[in-house]
Amino acid sequence: MALIIYYEMHYYESTEETAFDNWMDTQKFGVRFLFNSLGVLISFFWDSKYTRVSTLEPYRRLALRPQPAQRSIMLSPATSAFIAVLKSTLQLRRNFVVASAALMAVLATFTPILFSNIPFNPIQTYDTHQRCTWLAVVILALMILVLLVNLIFIKYPRLPVSPDTVGGGLYYICDSQMTEELGREGAAAEELLRSRVWGSRAYSFREMIGVSGQRRVGVDLAKDGVHS
Repeated sequence: MALIIYYEMHYYESTEETAFDNWMDTQKFGVRFLFNSLGVLISFFWDSKYTRVSTLEPYRRLALRPQPAQRSIMLSPATSAFIAVLKSTLQLRRNFVVASAALMAVLATFTPILFSNIPFNPIQTYDTHQRCTWLAVVILALMILVLLVNLIFIKYPRLPVSPDTVGGGLYYICDSQMTEELGREGAAAEELLRSRVWGSRAYSFREMIGVSGQRRVGVDLAKDGVHS
C-alpha cells in the first residue's frame, strides 16, 4: 500500500527525483510486472489464509465452549471463498472470522487486475488509473484491518499436529470416547447414527484422558455431553 501511495503522490512533489522515481516513470514492462506480481502474491496469500482459517475455526470454537455436531465435527468448510461468504453471512450460524477471511480472499482475486492498471500506460485513461489506484488502496486497508483484528482478538488453541490433512484430523479424534461409542454402533442404521450424532450431544476440544488411559489433546464428547 505504501508503494502504491508513493507512486501516486510523488508526481505532485517538486523535489528532485531519484533513480527509483525515474524507473517508475518509464511506463515500461518492468513496472507493470512489479505491480501485477504483487497483486498475484496477495491473491495467493489470501487463498492460503482463508483455507487455514476455515480449517482451524471449528477447533477454536470447540475450545471456547461445547458445540453441537453441526457446528463442529460435522462442519465442512466451503471449497470456495465465494460460497463461504454466502454461507457465513446468510445462514443462521454466522461466523465473522471465516466470513471476513473469505471476503478478503474474494477481493484479493481482483488485485492482479487493479494493480496492473496502476502504472501509467499510454493506452490507459487517467480516470482508469485513479479508480484502480484508490480502489486498491481501500482493499489493502481492509485486508490490513482484518489481519490486525485476527492477530489481536482471535486466539487459536494449541494444536500439536496441523489439522489440514486427513491424518491430522484423525489425530484429534483417535482414542476418544466419541469414536468408541460410534464404533460399537457401527451396524446401526444410518438414520440412527445420524440422530445420535446430531442429537442433543455436545463436543469440545480440550486436554483429556483417552479411552486407553493416555492423556491427549483432541475432540471428544463434552463433559456434560449435552449442549444448551
